[in-house]
Amino acid sequence: MTRPIAVRVSIETQSALEQLSKILRTTLAEQVRLAVDAYVLDRLSRPSLDAEIKAAKSRFDRAMHVLTNVNGRPDLSTESRATGNTGKQVSLRLGQIALMRLTSLAVLDDNAVADQLRAAFDKYVEQRMSESEISDGMTALRLLEGVDQLAADSPN
Repeated sequence: MTRPIAVRVSIETQSALEQLSKILRTTLAEQVRLAVDAYVLDRLSRPSLDAEIKAAKSRFDRAMHVLTNVNGRPDLSTESRATGNTGKQVSLRLGQIALMRLTSLAVLDDNAVADQLRAAFDKYVEQRMSESEISDGMTALRLLEGVDQLAADSPN
């Protein structure tokens, strides 16, 4: 079973993912899936994972203690986590395991699943764009887009 997720990413990241899909002749959805898979595998292979889990458990225990040991009137003030991200929306479908892993990583980092997805996309784009095959493809893509623009701008 998959679950639809929508996350806002920077215009640059959205554009880079679209360009990668053109160069590699895949879909945007495939590039997004590859980004999430690579990110989760990288995070799970970190040597510091055990320490991160221990720190997250400690934060969780403190939070549960505060929740269950309220003395007097609880503080119901909220803090906004506005990211200032005015980019484009990327929609994807995540399987239950992938969503659980991303949720767990969000708990480790004390942030949201959307933050994990943005990090995954940004890291994937950065890694792929540094590959010579992709760099050559980007050059060719820019040339083709330039030729298309010239054709569109020229009078018939």
